[in-house]
Amino acid sequence: MEVDQAQKLIEGLYSASGPGIAKEIQEQLLAIQRQPQAWQIASQLLSIEEHIPRRTY
Repeated sequence: MEVDQAQKLIEGLYSASGPGIAKEIQEQLLAIQRQPQAWQIASQLLSIEEHIPRRTY
C-alpha cells in the first residue's frame, strides 16, 4: 500500500497545478521517507515497470 501511495504522490508532484499543492505532496513524501521501511519502498519504486516521470539534470 505504501508503495502505491508513494507512486501516486510522485506522479502528483510532477503534475501539480500550483506550488501549494506541490508543497503538500512534498510534505507527504518526506513523511514516507522518514519511515523505517523507506529504503524498501524506494527499492520497490525503482523496480516498477510502469512509466514514472523522471528528470535528470
